[in-house]
Amino acid sequence: MTISNSSQELVRKRAEYRCEYCRYPEFLSTSPLTIDHINPQSLGGSDDTDNLALACRRCNEGGLVWFSRLWTEPT
Repeated sequence: MTISNSSQELVRKRAEYRCEYCRYPEFLSTSPLTIDHINPQSLGGSDDTDNLALACRRCNEGGLVWFSRLWTEPT
């Protein structure tokens, strides 16, 4: 399912145009930050904005997202 433009913009504004994992600002990035599913769709995650995060490429593709999730997950 495609994430609507309005949802994408809401996530960007909520994140203040920074990666929500490492806080890297989008304006310094060589490519736009992407919308990431916190709980992946393959594991039942939804496209609701509370399951979406703005992420830089390094965090989204480099495994830092999983570390961040493990660190903040309630036990």
